[in-house]
Amino acid sequence: ENLLVPRFRKPLLRSPCSLGSRAMGGAVGSSTSLDMRQVRRRAEDRIGVLPVAGRYHRPPKLIQNQYSFDGHALGAGCNGHVVRARSRCSGMPVAVKTFNFQSMLEGQIADMANEVEVHLGLDHPHVCRLLEVYETPAQLCLVMECCEGGELFHRVKDRRHFDEPDAARTARQLLLALNYMHGRGVVHRDLKLENCVYDRKDSDFIKLIDYGFSTFFTEDTKMDECLGTLAYVAPEVLQRDYSGGSCDMWSLGVIVFILLAGYSPFGGQTDRLVMRRVMKGAFSMQGARWMAVSPAGRDFLQRLLCVHPTERLTAEMALAHPWIAQHTETVEPLALDPSIPAAFANLPRASCLE
Repeated sequence: ENLLVPRFRKPLLRSPCSLGSRAMGGAVGSSTSLDMRQVRRRAEDRIGVLPVAGRYHRPPKLIQNQYSFDGHALGAGCNGHVVRARSRCSGMPVAVKTFNFQSMLEGQIADMANEVEVHLGLDHPHVCRLLEVYETPAQLCLVMECCEGGELFHRVKDRRHFDEPDAARTARQLLLALNYMHGRGVVHRDLKLENCVYDRKDSDFIKLIDYGFSTFFTEDTKMDECLGTLAYVAPEVLQRDYSGGSCDMWSLGVIVFILLAGYSPFGGQTDRLVMRRVMKGAFSMQGARWMAVSPAGRDFLQRLLCVHPTERLTAEMALAHPWIAQHTETVEPLALDPSIPAAFANLPRASCLE
């Protein structure tokens, strides 16, 4: 029997006007250096000088002196590739995402700078932690905690679908991350099964990854970039008229639908057909599989997959929904993340002058 959850890797493109021509030679290095100085300054304004200075490094401090690379590829984000490395001091595994400036378009450099600025300011158990940043004239490396449990996509593929308690517990973890991010004025904009990973193979603890499309917002911010991954994208994103974190909540609805059913609510043979179904909010909860889903579970989905974002649940509202509450009354205590002791151990070596 064929897998009912296709692998949606095709991202929507940003509007052409946001992509510059390929930068050449020294202009790349100079413009990138300027961008990253501004990123660092804004991050310091948000979270303080010490939390940034202790994690953001330039020569003579080099990533090769701090980490050894084993050549194991972990994946690819929307702007850079990710490999595994180990701390030369502690042996702790980490994930390293590398951006090579010479091969990047101006628009991609802007996306990279935005990703670093957003990720530097995030600190939550269900958000993959950015441990350090290493910048040189040729490249930028993000050192992140290594989540080796695999993607949520592969769990669904192996299990075909989740039962309601497991789906609700998974949704709650994602909601905790989204509620934290939205409360701090950050929207992810590419929430999907592939960007939800487990911290360990024997664990059900989820973390959000890949902040390449994330951005900051305020109550007055209007966004018009059509980006994300088509199967998960909200109607208002396709219309290039959205605000706040509503598009993330639609994407969460798609994820929960897939967890419960094992297939996408807006499948189609062509992109045009998928877009048409998304714009109409045309999905169905019929058939034997949905007979086993409770009314509360179906109500939860209907309140997330609303075409009009003003009628959609916010993360805070979704956390209070009866379907989440009834399946997550008992929550396991959080285990201490192994990167936390290492972060404290490195703190005294941080230099404000770096």
